[in-house]
Amino acid sequence: MNSVLCLRRDFGFTSITVQLEVNWTASFSQRLYSRWGGWPLTFLVLFGVSILATFALFRVWTEHQADQPVIEPYQHYLNEVAAQSKSARKYLENYFARYERQSVASRHFEPVCASVTTLADRDDVDPEIVSMPMARACRMLPKSIGAR
Repeated sequence: MNSVLCLRRDFGFTSITVQLEVNWTASFSQRLYSRWGGWPLTFLVLFGVSILATFALFRVWTEHQADQPVIEPYQHYLNEVAAQSKSARKYLENYFARYERQSVASRHFEPVCASVTTLADRDDVDPEIVSMPMARACRMLPKSIGAR
């Protein structure tokens, strides 16, 4: 369905007539859409965008979870061992000052646990008194640089 728009202007001795024809059946976006695949391509693009958005949201969520404090039994173990060992207490104080936190982040728990346990062992404090399974597990974890 085509329509014609006519516009006439009179300027005294001359007149200008402009004729504009608009094709309502196939606009540029419709032609581009049909040329590049139609619905299947649109579905694939939307599916790809949704997958990328899902990955991005998952990444943001995991980063948020990694910055959360460790659960209470793990924090209790670290605090009790640090209370008995001077070097372990100093290590935890340095950790809290460095990261400006009041508790250990989940992402840092393994190296902090290994370091605190190793430092307590060096100070002749037995961390197994606080928790035997936790102390044995922390001894198997890789140590951070601060415990060397």
